[in-house]
Amino acid sequence: MMNRTHKLFLVTASIFLLLVSTAWADGFIIVDYPPDFPPQRRFARELTPPSIKFHKVSVDINEQVTKTSVDQVFINEENQDLEGTYIFPVPEGATVSDFAMFIDGKRQAAELMDKDKARNIYEDIVRRKQDPALLEYIGSNLFKARVYPVPARGEKQIQLEYQQVLPQDSKIVKYVYPLNTEKFSSKPIQTVSVAVSIKSKSGIKNVYSPSHKIDVQKKTDNEVKVSFEESNSKPDKDFTLYYTVSDEDLGISMISHKPAKEDGYFMLLASPKVETEKKVIPKDICFVVDTSGSMSGDKHKQVQSALKFCVNNLESDDTFNIISFSTEPKLYEKNLVVAKKDNVEEALKYIDGMRAIGGTNINEALYKALKMEFRKDVPAFIVFLTDGMPTVDVTDPTEILKNVKKENGVKAKIFCFGVGTDLNTTLLDKLAVENNGVIEYVTENEDIELKISNFYTKIASPVLTDVAVDFGSIKTDNAYPKEIPDFFKGSQLVLIGRYR
Repeated sequence: MMNRTHKLFLVTASIFLLLVSTAWADGFIIVDYPPDFPPQRRFARELTPPSIKFHKVSVDINEQVTKTSVDQVFINEENQDLEGTYIFPVPEGATVSDFAMFIDGKRQAAELMDKDKARNIYEDIVRRKQDPALLEYIGSNLFKARVYPVPARGEKQIQLEYQQVLPQDSKIVKYVYPLNTEKFSSKPIQTVSVAVSIKSKSGIKNVYSPSHKIDVQKKTDNEVKVSFEESNSKPDKDFTLYYTVSDEDLGISMISHKPAKEDGYFMLLASPKVETEKKVIPKDICFVVDTSGSMSGDKHKQVQSALKFCVNNLESDDTFNIISFSTEPKLYEKNLVVAKKDNVEEALKYIDGMRAIGGTNINEALYKALKMEFRKDVPAFIVFLTDGMPTVDVTDPTEILKNVKKENGVKAKIFCFGVGTDLNTTLLDKLAVENNGVIEYVTENEDIELKISNFYTKIASPVLTDVAVDFGSIKTDNAYPKEIPDFFKGSQLVLIGRYR
């Protein structure tokens, strides 16, 4: 009987009033004293609560039915075992389906039982210095578990799982995970990550987090992967995620809020279908690639491979050209050519022949690109890749920007990709912003080929260009972005502002 008892888990069912303000913090441990400690043995100083080593959250949303799995590791930095109270506030309407701790490296699941039985077993186990954790729902959406011991200079791993059904309002679904540890982790958390899988029979259109910078990967119109990760941080806000469902070709959603006696706030979300059935618009695209001496070695090989990926993924009705530049620009062809098989094969040979040597003549390379004969009825793109600063010809960033503005009569959109750290980021940022493109950076220790390929995949399939939003009789202010970007396959517009 005793061998079975020491493996049980325990939770006592009391709610401290002082915890009301923490109702949306994630799981944390409050240091307690073992109940059989006499007063004379109480510690002379306040003990440091265990800090959180990592906090990993996995969320599976299927037709709004949601399972959230939490995995936390706590570190005891005291020189003595600690007893603690693990607190986890579960969202309204959620039900805990699993709770476990690791004992001697083995995962032990919780046993749900009433408060009195849990307390009796707990006190018996603590006297024998065993490891209890019996889980019990204690009201007000709050779970409380006694944890003893958290070994001196050791770790305690806790896992919790709960399920809920997310509400839908006007085709907008909202998910919130309590991720506020500002007050309760004694040190920054080494790793915080949230991974969300969303599946829906209706098309998933807009996915947005107002609280955290997320990565969104649309697998299909009905499946989306969302991820967030941060290192050495103390999260001080809940993780909030919105997504909308619609079977329309273009999903549009509006979220608004109007405080009393103030202008209102709005956020407009719009996203096209992923599966477009040949609705992708043809494009003219010129690749401008830095082949100066600083690009030599493995960096140059990765850029060559990435450029081959881009060329191989051109549509048959696209036109393209390649300009490699160092001290002087060199052109694959004098002008844009159709992306038919023969031209693509010749372009791949040109890429193989590129060599990294010489200076960095950014001004002349962009000038040559803007002199291409772009078609009037299709979008014009320039993909500009460099790892350095201008060193040849015009080197003043302000002059380069002026020259680009002067020559860009076709309003070609310039997408910039910066490699490494020795960059003029101001120049690249302004090149992209002033020419309605986007900017992406990659460090030299990252997979350059993969980053460039992913970057190109996002911009390679324009669905809507020259987009404008008409609010009718509603007056709006401070809308951002001021220039509405083009829509690409799998992309999303987020427009925020005020209204009267």
